[in-house]
Amino acid sequence: GYFNHTFMQAWADGLENEPVLEAGCGESSDLTKREKKMHHLVGIDPLPDDILKNQGLKFKTIGVLEDLPFRDQYFAGYYSDSVYEHIDDPAAVLRDVKKVLRPGGSMFLTTVAFAANIDHIFMFEKVDDIRRLLADNGWRIVSDWPLPVYPGDAPDMVRRPMNYGALVVPVT
Repeated sequence: GYFNHTFMQAWADGLENEPVLEAGCGESSDLTKREKKMHHLVGIDPLPDDILKNQGLKFKTIGVLEDLPFRDQYFAGYYSDSVYEHIDDPAAVLRDVKKVLRPGGSMFLTTVAFAANIDHIFMFEKVDDIRRLLADNGWRIVSDWPLPVYPGDAPDMVRRPMNYGALVVPVT
């Protein structure tokens, strides 16, 4: 909620007439809830029952992020809300996302650090693990927003739950 209302809106401004990919959108697409309509929004989700229920999306793709079925350099933007903790190999996905982004494209992502859940396959120990994963796979952080879950915690703490949002661009 916080990242989407505070930062995603601003990131998406100017992308209303560009192709944008929303990863892991499921039954409800965050980008379709904006006041400014996204005219070329494509959603991708591995669960057919979920994405087919998504009434806000005009363009729906059943698929996995580890094997993106789109041509290279097609999308101007890529949006991923709380997805990377649900996939086996976030590094491979980050490399593939770079392929489908146009030059000058950007990604807005949110994820969590040290937040165990039954459906979390991948766990980051700390925020710096997320930053390192992005850098090691060819992404430059333009802005990021670590948000501790508990009052009094600091973003650089280890083994403490953190929400994380970032605007990143591919390193060229």
